[in-house]
Amino acid sequence: MIVLCYLVLILCGTIIAVQSHDRFGMLLGAGLVMIIALQAAVNIGVTTSLLPNKGLPLPFISYGGSNLVFCLLAVGILINIWRQGLGEKSERSTVRLNSRLTPRI
Repeated sequence: MIVLCYLVLILCGTIIAVQSHDRFGMLLGAGLVMIIALQAAVNIGVTTSLLPNKGLPLPFISYGGSNLVFCLLAVGILINIWRQGLGEKSERSTVRLNSRLTPRI
């Protein structure tokens, strides 16, 4: 169940990054998703004895204050990238509508 939740988080974050309207938002979103995904993958690999112990905590679950703060900050930035994309869509449509209604002189 935990792995499924991480897969959903990674999938949603990737969709947000790809649908971003500017290059900076895309790169920032992809980087934040990649950091969380790599932490989760390394921790799951250590837990299943596939990888040597590196000491990385599992994001959002393992004890560690600074890691939890970073992960919550990363999700907050992803939500902000998503909200900025929604705001640009509505602004673009109203700007196009207003530009078509104004007469050319």
